Amino acid sequence: TAEFAKENLEDSSMAGWAYNNAGFELIKEFKSNTNYEQSTGAIFTAEKTLRKTLRANLKQLFSKNLHLLTEASGYLDQSAAITNNAKVLAKVRSNREFIQWVNNFIESKD
Repeated sequence: TAEFAKENLEDSSMAGWAYNNAGFELIKEFKSNTNYEQSTGAIFTAEKTLRKTLRANLKQLFSKNLHLLTEASGYLDQSAAITNNAKVLAKVRSNREFIQWVNNFIESKD
């Protein structure tokens, strides 16, 4: 009863962390494959005439690696579905926001 509920809650929290971490590893792979930090930073520091070309190239690179974020989304969905742990859900939300930002960037009209 109470002990059973406590064990199940701990298990769902651990499983929630595990699924979130699996999604985060794919996000890290995406960032590594796309040289995310340097690539996005270059857009903001480049001269205006060069920004459009850099954005187009980055959109193409992001699109080629989008499958990683699609897979990560599945893990994040599983994490959110099995846990009510606030810390896990906050990490899931943050990871989803990153994926949404990338999708919006790819779909944006320049």
